Formats: sequence, structure tokens, C-alpha cells
Amino acid sequence: MKKAIVFGGARSGNAVVRLLLAQDYEIIWADDSSLNIESDIDLTHVTIFEHGIPLTLRDARVDIVVKNPGIPDYHPVVAWLAQRYFIYNEVDVAFLYAKQFQYAAITGTNGKTTTVSLLHHLLSDEEIPNYVAGNIGLPLSTIAYEHKDEKANIALELSSFQIDGLLFFKPNVATILNLSPDHIDRYLGEKRYYDSKFRLLTNMDNNSIFLRNIDDQEIMKRARYLKSQIIDFSVTQKADLYLENDKVFYKDRFLFDTNDLLVKGVHNIQNAMVAVMMASLLGVSLENIQNKLKTFKGVIHRLEHVDTIDGISFFNDSKATNPESTVTALNSFDQPVILLAGGSNKNITYDLLTFYQSKIKELVVFGETAPLLKKLFEDAIEVENLTQAFNKAVELAQEGDVILLSPASASFDQYQNFEQRGLEFIELVNNLKK
Repeated sequence: MKKAIVFGGARSGNAVVRLLLAQDYEIIWADDSSLNIESDIDLTHVTIFEHGIPLTLRDARVDIVVKNPGIPDYHPVVAWLAQRYFIYNEVDVAFLYAKQFQYAAITGTNGKTTTVSLLHHLLSDEEIPNYVAGNIGLPLSTIAYEHKDEKANIALELSSFQIDGLLFFKPNVATILNLSPDHIDRYLGEKRYYDSKFRLLTNMDNNSIFLRNIDDQEIMKRARYLKSQIIDFSVTQKADLYLENDKVFYKDRFLFDTNDLLVKGVHNIQNAMVAVMMASLLGVSLENIQNKLKTFKGVIHRLEHVDTIDGISFFNDSKATNPESTVTALNSFDQPVILLAGGSNKNITYDLLTFYQSKIKELVVFGETAPLLKKLFEDAIEVENLTQAFNKAVELAQEGDVILLSPASASFDQYQNFEQRGLEFIELVNNLKK
């Protein structure tokens, strides 16, 4: 019987264990915390270590090692095993099990979730089933396990941590939406972070297509000599896929009118361009694409309009965990913006925000990065938490203003994730109406 080590529980850990068991593996399953094992998993051939990964696993002899992206590469047991094994993630394991799927893979620093969600929306109601997987949606291993013999289109969001664990994965079509410094606390430098993103393209060849953002200098530095077919896209200049007078064209063929989009901002036009092109490459008719575009309302926590109360508009952009995302949000508004920013520190610089000071009527900062932001913006109001920041913003706001939660920081200082932070903001808005 083949043997595997799986590090990490949660949804992806459960999914890959289930998939490996279906392939007759004997599994060692370990985590420093609880595995949260799902009740349908037969543990007959599973050895479990919870609340502490034993150092003795460094000497294990197995056929494959799989790691949840949430467990860092520098974990002492993982780092030791990495000297002898490639450390896979569940996406690669699932790909090897279900190569018959068509994969549209999307990564980048910002915009991944909106683009993947829109692609999924455009693929819906087609004859071929489609699923969202990866960083959002279901773990790919779950889809592979449940639909092994099925043809399907997969809209796949991949974080850099997930790409690090890919060795065999080969998408049919892929893109890197944009690049800016992020996760420097994990990668110890932006070059290693960018290199991680480009690992996605390793196995692509002339049978696969890369959508290349020629507006992004970092992408262009690294994407000059590729083995795949290339479709260049731009919102600022003529390219294969381009924007002109509020209309998007592919090689001079009209695709869609940007005025039909319910989501706003130039960044969302770019996201829509990519999603539309991918949907077309996966076989969706232009008529269906154009009709579906008109009904996509965006994604929660991504520049989400929560409500307008007494002439004040409230927007939840909790997913903005770096300064570039916050700049994108600020550029989406012509109205005065009261910005709520701050959170946990990823060792990135916030200097970029100073170039957009004219966009900010008032800045209220909170959380771990509040002192860093206060140093850059002397007039910023520093408070302890989001509730205090929200109350101060409401106190300062006038009719016609926008109160924008776009933290430019991760959430882990005070929250489990950015979703929890966004939901608190939504609750605070809703409470104003009571």
C-alpha cells in the first residue's frame, strides 16, 4: 500500500485525505492544532496526530507529502522533509486525479476572487458543468473525488502559497492579473513572492494560453519568453484584448460595453476583460456572455456597497489587505472618502497611500498597523478597533460622503479573517438603521 503524509486539516486537508484514500493510500495525518475531521472519512488506514506534529515524522518513509498552505514552509518537520520530498498541495494531487477537467487558473496580488467569481457566473447555465475551486469555493480535491469521470470547467483561484505546492499542474488558460509587494512576512522579499506567482506557468506549452497584462511592469519583466500561447490585454493601450471608448474588443471584435457592468472601477473592467476572454476560450457564446455580464453584482467584501443612509454611502472593502488594493478602491470614487484603515502587519510599506492623500477627506486608523499609518498621515485619527473607527467616521461624515472600509492590511491582529472583519462592518452599518 502506498503511503502519504498530509499536514493540515480544515476543508482542504479533509478533501485531500478523502481523495488519497480513494487511491488506496495509507495516511499519516498531522497538525499542530485540531484537524476537524469530517464524519464520512474512514480512518481505518489513517494515523492521526493532532495538537502537535511529532518530530519523529522527519524520519518517515512515504510516497508523497502534502501540506495545507496555512502551514508555513519553515515548520521544522516540513522543512526537514522538504530536503527529501517535494511538498505538494491538494490542488496538484487533485489535478493528477482529474486531468479531464478544463482549468482556468487565476492568480495575482489583487482582483483574483472577483475575476474567478465572474468567470463562474459566465460559465453557469452552460451544458458543461462548472465549479469554483482553490482559494475560494470547494477544495479541488473534493470536486475531483465527486466528479472524477465528468467533463467540467474549473474556475480556479490560486494564492501564491498554493502555487508553491504545484509540480504537475497545467492549466488550459491562466493569468497573473497584477503584481505588487505582498506577503513579505512569508517570502522575505518581493522577488521570491513574484517568483512564486510565475511558478503557475511552468508546465504551460503551446496547447495552453496565458493572458498577459501588458499594463503591469513587473509582469512584463518576467513574461517575455513563454512556451504558451499569449493573449495580451490592456485598459490603457491597444493590445489583443483592449478597451476603447467604454467598449472592450478582442482583435477588433466587439465583446462588451463596460456600461453594462454593475461593478464599478477600472480594475473591475480589467477583471471583466479577463473573465470574458476565459469564458469565450472555454466555449461560452458571446451572446450568453453579454447577457450574463449584466447580472453580476460583485463579491462580498470587495468594494461592496452595503447601504446609503442619510446621504452617506457605506462600502465594505475588507478584502483590501495591501495598499495597492486600497488605492484601487480610492480611485473608484469621485465623492469625498472617509477611509477606515489598519490591521495586522505583513511587513510591507504604506508609502504608496501618501500619493493619494487628496482622495481622502478623513483617515481613521486602527489595529496593529495604526501607528505606521499615523506616522505617514499626521492628521489621521488613531483608535483601537473597527467599532471605534466606524463611530468616529459617522460622527465626521456629511451628506454625499463615502465611508470606506479598505484596511490596506491583513486582519489577523483582531479577526480570524477578512470576512469576519467585513461582516462586523456590515453589522455596524445595519445597526445605524435600527
